[in-house]
Amino acid sequence: EVVDYLAPLQTVYEQALYHILLRKTHLEGSTEVRIGQRTLARIAPLPSKVTTFNKGGEIRRSSQAQIKRAVESLAKKGHIEIGGPDGSS
Repeated sequence: EVVDYLAPLQTVYEQALYHILLRKTHLEGSTEVRIGQRTLARIAPLPSKVTTFNKGGEIRRSSQAQIKRAVESLAKKGHIEIGGPDGSS
């Protein structure tokens, strides 16, 4: 259902991030996840269309700015809710 309804409304990058969040919540038996933008930037690869490699030949990971834009966009679209640092919405 996610692919059918939400994916057409998301950028490729937002889809990748959304799937990470989905896996960390519903597929692990929870309805919410507490994860920082730095952690997301570390674990979220760039979409394959723009995959680049660092000097060591490793896939370059997402920047915090990319994560912030994607999280804010997903929230604006109503696909996720953002809580505060203390867990409040």
